[in-house]
Amino acid sequence: MAVLILLLIPILGYLTFYWLRSIINEELSDFEMSAEEFCSKEFAELWANAGMPKSQLTAACAEIEPVFWLGDASLYSGIASVIFLVLVVLLSRIAGNNRERLAGTFSFLVPFSLLFISASTIVQGGIFTYSLYALQVNLMEAWFPVVTLGVGLGALIVAVYVINSAFSIKRQVTMSQMAINADKENYADLWKFIEAIAEKIGAPVPNNIAIGLEPTFYATSANVKVLSSDANLTGETLYISLPLMRLFTKDEFGAVVGHELGHFKGSDVAYTMKFAPLYRALSTAVDKTANEARVMSIPALAVLSFLLDRFSLAEKEISRQREFEADKVGANAVSSEALCAALIKVTAFSNLWNDLMYDVVENLEYGRPVNNLSSLYASRVAFDTDADAAGKVVRENLDFKIPHPTDTHPTLSERLDNLGGHDDHSYLQMGLLEDSSLTLIHGAIDLEKELSLVQQKLYQALGVAQYETKKPDDAEVSYGVARLIQTAAAVMVCADGRVEPSEIAEAEEKGMKMVSHFNSLEFREACLNPQALPNVADLSKTIKEVFNQQHITLMVELLSNIAAADGHVSSEEEKFIKQLSG
Repeated sequence: MAVLILLLIPILGYLTFYWLRSIINEELSDFEMSAEEFCSKEFAELWANAGMPKSQLTAACAEIEPVFWLGDASLYSGIASVIFLVLVVLLSRIAGNNRERLAGTFSFLVPFSLLFISASTIVQGGIFTYSLYALQVNLMEAWFPVVTLGVGLGALIVAVYVINSAFSIKRQVTMSQMAINADKENYADLWKFIEAIAEKIGAPVPNNIAIGLEPTFYATSANVKVLSSDANLTGETLYISLPLMRLFTKDEFGAVVGHELGHFKGSDVAYTMKFAPLYRALSTAVDKTANEARVMSIPALAVLSFLLDRFSLAEKEISRQREFEADKVGANAVSSEALCAALIKVTAFSNLWNDLMYDVVENLEYGRPVNNLSSLYASRVAFDTDADAAGKVVRENLDFKIPHPTDTHPTLSERLDNLGGHDDHSYLQMGLLEDSSLTLIHGAIDLEKELSLVQQKLYQALGVAQYETKKPDDAEVSYGVARLIQTAAAVMVCADGRVEPSEIAEAEEKGMKMVSHFNSLEFREACLNPQALPNVADLSKTIKEVFNQQHITLMVELLSNIAAADGHVSSEEEKFIKQLSG
């Protein structure tokens, strides 16, 4: 298909040339000569010897010569296009699934292809423009300059987009990440843990560790711009996620770190840094050309897509193999079971982060920022799911590919099969882990709060959240009432020393029905920090001072429902209910 589209304009141009030459030859038939002979040097000498004005012959040939240029341009453009497409096919076959050959081939082919396509677009734009002009003049005896010249201008615009992609290729990529640079002095335990994993699997220790909120892990050799430094992080950087560390045991975290360091060990990151800028430049050229609704964008887009498709299959296969190999390294770092558990958790709970961010933005619009995005994310895992629910989600997402900033990952099912995973997920440690991998980071909670504040300010600065635009006029009163009810519900949930998902669900469902401004995120943050909650006696006294007897009765009903939600009312829960009822 790409061949046909790329040859369409040269063929049209050559047919137009053949038709115009036939018309000229017919006009010269009385002189028994062709257009080529009429404009030849020999005939020019005969013309001059006959004493004919040279200007007449020059003027006549000036009208004929563009026709021959059209023929030559069409012919050579078609030949060059065929040679180019054959070259792409041959090089793609030579590169195969070998990443060194693929990166080497791409380093030459992508810049060359973008320059060729840009030049070809200009040439074919000229062919099409002149053909359109000739057809109008000879068939319609009219010329529509806006339409005709518009085609030529369109070709020039498309060519500029394509060639700009070629010149925008950067060998050294710089990426921005909302994270801090974990120095060895303040994050000694984390560095020791990662160094031990690196030593065990025989991988190099990363030059930098970046810690952020985004729920992903990756290794990169790109320059990384982080929050805590004016200078970019250079060399090899390992990014780790605070929210995911809350979900991982230390073994699971170690397996994931082993996987990422496995990319360093296998020189995968170096390959990616060679290949990714070229692949991105080609993809950008495709996107920009596709957005140009112009006639001349069609052949350029066809060739760019053909080029991208020829190598995308090889790239995906290489990426799959790299991930499988890195998975095996991660499994060797700890165990296959630990890495399987980590992969399942990331997959099962991947959408919870985006859902949480949606609620956070809405909270900001109501003027109710939260304190710790990471702990709220963990609460959604702990309070909204269990092992059975996670297993169901995993089964529904076996074809899910974990997002990654530079690579295309295999599906979860393929990775589990590669690791010898099984369908029994009862071994998963769910909920809020007492000894999660987050304990490796000294001052983790303060860091989470700091990054959460930056994240919310960023949402406001970017206009993602319009701060306080939904805040009601009576916010001081309505929010105060809602927060008192939220606090009472949190005290009841935490009364027996356990935070049960069933009680959380009951409190949120009934609380939202009881008061319009009951806020789930604030309520959960209260449940996650029981040490900051007031005691039962003080809270009961405050409630009685604020609410009338009818509202207190409703409050007692709410708290009773929360206490009974887990099927058992503890003595501590009974005490709170009696204290408020008395």
